[in-house]
Amino acid sequence: MLSRSDLLTLLTINFIVVTKGAERISEVSARFTLDAMPGKQMAIDADLNAGLINQAQAQTRRKDVASEADFYGAMDGASKFVRGDAIAGMMILAINLIGGVCIGIFKYNLSADAAFQQYVLMTIGDGLVALVDKAQGNPLTQRIRGVRQVISDGNGVLLPEIRIRENFRLKPSQYAIFINGIKADEADIPADKLMALPSSETYGEIDGVLGNDPAYGMPVTWIQPAQKAKALNMGYQVIDSASVIATHVNKIVRSYIPDLFNYDDITQLHNRLSSMAPRLAEDLSAVLNYSQLLKVYRALLTEGVSLRDIVTIATVLVASSAVTKDHILLAADVRLALRRSITHPFVRKQELTVYTLNNELENLLTNLVNQAQQGGKVMLDSVPVDPNMLNQFQSTMPQVKEQMKAAGKDPVLLVPPQLRPLLARYARLFAPGLHVLSYNEVPDELELKIMGALS
Repeated sequence: MLSRSDLLTLLTINFIVVTKGAERISEVSARFTLDAMPGKQMAIDADLNAGLINQAQAQTRRKDVASEADFYGAMDGASKFVRGDAIAGMMILAINLIGGVCIGIFKYNLSADAAFQQYVLMTIGDGLVALVDKAQGNPLTQRIRGVRQVISDGNGVLLPEIRIRENFRLKPSQYAIFINGIKADEADIPADKLMALPSSETYGEIDGVLGNDPAYGMPVTWIQPAQKAKALNMGYQVIDSASVIATHVNKIVRSYIPDLFNYDDITQLHNRLSSMAPRLAEDLSAVLNYSQLLKVYRALLTEGVSLRDIVTIATVLVASSAVTKDHILLAADVRLALRRSITHPFVRKQELTVYTLNNELENLLTNLVNQAQQGGKVMLDSVPVDPNMLNQFQSTMPQVKEQMKAAGKDPVLLVPPQLRPLLARYARLFAPGLHVLSYNEVPDELELKIMGALS
């Protein structure tokens, strides 16, 4: 802790040694420079008269001498300013210190020693804040900004700013993620530790605190920073706490993108479209209002379809809106136009590995959809399904997902077009990460490899 003698020592060093020393150095430098000016001017004149330099060179040298004199003269004045600034700083320090000690004694009933210790630290800390490099930033803040940028670029939609705030209701090692004021998730990570994530190349176990990855629930070990090199040598992936939180935020925000997309975002998309295809933007506004567009865009974002190619999307919507205004059907037409970009992440060497539906399940679901459509206006993703079948989906869809991942394949379920909206909804519910494509969304040049059938 800082004692009174330590404080007086710091003040003495600052005022007498640093400030007075700098002032004396500047005074001496300025004096010698200014005293040498007449000699320098005479030397320039002598060289000019002797023909060693011409008139232009003489003028340049005179300007250099004048600039040097101006600099040292200004430095001499600046030293006086530095001294005055130091005196003012000491006065401010004394006022803050005396005021803080009085507040501690009379308001918070602290002893004189306790008040002095506490408010000396606070006063000096307040002065040191100005020395913090603003450009360095906070690693967590930088990573959160990066998450926002990546998600915005990938989806073609500018996300709202992600803010970081203190919450004194949480423990120091806790954090919570709020979306539109509602808590979406929270986690607790050990302070000042790194997360060691095992991989297929990991051998042995490292000492640490066992836990789970906040984002995906995978088993991990929390280790001390000094163990990082050892963990890397053992094949672990070592991740700092800022990256752990940023990954968690990335996962949560991606799942809430449709909810974050609103009318103002439609305006931004429309402005971007207007700058690229003005006539198309006018036609789109004429056939679909903002409410209808909002449903279509949210339906696309819900299934991870990017809105970057707004020209193609708008072209399809203008053409298809003459046939239907159903946002599910409009979104299906857009997916068909974007089929190459949708299937691209799952294609390996022009081959697409998929699961399909067995004939019995496909016929049963097709009959359900047809009956629902005949009975009235029912959205394709909201067709009522027997509870037993739902239980079946709840167990079989995760199995399909895990089997394909274990085989090193992206989990893809290929189904008839009229069944895709319904099965995609249940896949998001029961097996997040299982992608549902329709037959007509597969480009003709791709080779299909059927790995199995969902029953």
